[in-house]
Amino acid sequence: MTEIVSIIVPLFNRQSLVEETIRSVKQQTYGHWELLMVDDGSTDQSLEVAKRSAADDNRIQIWRRQSSVKGAPACRNEGLNRASGQWAIFLDSDDLLSRECLEARLKFAQENPGRDFYVFPTELFKKTPGDLSQVWFRPADDQLAAFLLKPSWQTTSSFWPIQSIRKLKGFREDLLSWQDWELHVRAIAKQMTFGMCHGEADNFCRRGLATRISIRAERDKRHLENRQLLFRDIHQLLVDENAYNDLRRKNFRIQCSRLGVKMIRSGFSEMVGPWLNAMVDAGIIEADKLAIIDKQIKEESRLTLRQRIQEWKLKMVSWMSRG
Repeated sequence: MTEIVSIIVPLFNRQSLVEETIRSVKQQTYGHWELLMVDDGSTDQSLEVAKRSAADDNRIQIWRRQSSVKGAPACRNEGLNRASGQWAIFLDSDDLLSRECLEARLKFAQENPGRDFYVFPTELFKKTPGDLSQVWFRPADDQLAAFLLKPSWQTTSSFWPIQSIRKLKGFREDLLSWQDWELHVRAIAKQMTFGMCHGEADNFCRRGLATRISIRAERDKRHLENRQLLFRDIHQLLVDENAYNDLRRKNFRIQCSRLGVKMIRSGFSEMVGPWLNAMVDAGIIEADKLAIIDKQIKEESRLTLRQRIQEWKLKMVSWMSRG
C-alpha cells in the first residue's frame, strides 16, 4: 500500500501568502499526499485565493472550520480528524515545504522504524528562504529539559505517524499560544520515542509580521493568565509521569520565572505575587526560595527595561541620522 501523508493547514488572513504555501505542497517530489486546509474565519480573501489555487488538484480539501472553538489548534484537530493518511504534518499557511520534504521524511522514517514521531530541521526566513540563514533545531542530551527552557523545534519540524498524534489527542484548544510547545512537552514527558534527522532543513518558517503580532498579543492579561494555566498543567504532567529530574526542574522554574518578568514588562506587576504563591503551592518552587526568586524577577525586569530604552534611543538616533 502506498503511504499517504496528510498535510494539515489552519488558514487565517493570509491572502498574500497562502498561494505560495499551497504551491510548495503541489511541487512535492512525492505525490501521495492530501492537503487539508481549514479556514478559521478569515476576514480577507484568503479562502477564495486558496480555493482558486487548489481548483486543479483533487488531493486538496478546503473548508471553513466547523468547530465552535476558534484558533489554529481547533483547525488542526479538525483536519486531523478528517485525515486519511498514515502520516501527518502540520504546516502553517504562511510557511513552506522544500520540494523533497515528504520524500526525504518517509525515507528517514523507513530507515529508522518504530519511533512515535520524527523531527527535522526548520529554516527561518523573512521573505525568501535563505535570507536569514537561521536554523531552528536544537538536539540535546536531555530533550525534555531543553524544551522546558525553550522550544527545540517548531510545529512543522515534526513528522507524525497518524496513530501517534491521535493517541496524544492532538493540540489543546484552550491555549491561546504555545500549543506546539505543550504538545511536544507532553509527548516527550509521556516517553514517546522520536528520531532526529540531522540533515538540511526541509521546511521554512516565516518570521515577520505574524511573529510581531503574536509577541504583542502575549503581553495582554488574558494571555498571561492562560500561560499560568498551561504551566500549572505542565507541572502536574511532569509529576504524574515521574518525569522530573534536577535539570528539568531547574529549567522549568526558570520558565515560570520568565512569566513573572513578562507580567512586569506588560504592566501587570500586581500579578507577580499571586503567581509566585501559586508556584509555591504547586511545588514548582520551594517556599524558602520565594524571596530570592521574587528579587531575581524584579532585577531582570529592570535590566530588560533598561535594554529596551537603550534600543529605543539607538533607533531614534538612526532615524534622525537619516534625516
